[in-house]
Amino acid sequence: ALLRFKNINRLFKVNLRSGFVTDDEDELESAVASVDTLNQTVTLRNDIVVVITDRTEIEGDDGLETLEDVLRALENNFTVKAEVEGYRNPQ
Repeated sequence: ALLRFKNINRLFKVNLRSGFVTDDEDELESAVASVDTLNQTVTLRNDIVVVITDRTEIEGDDGLETLEDVLRALENNFTVKAEVEGYRNPQ
């Protein structure tokens, strides 16, 4: 079963036999298609939009540590890969 709480923007899984509850965190890897520094988003090549918040950690190789760094790399035709851990918006 899945639980959704009014003020928490993520899903929780409930094992109906044991009652054990886990969050439904996703992990994925994809190349970055574009960066929107104004709206603080990254669009991956698989069309998933990642919203950057104050809790987001950007840990890049080769000096890519900010959205602006990633944008410059893309503008210079470098391929940037992202490993994303987080929650999908259950709209």
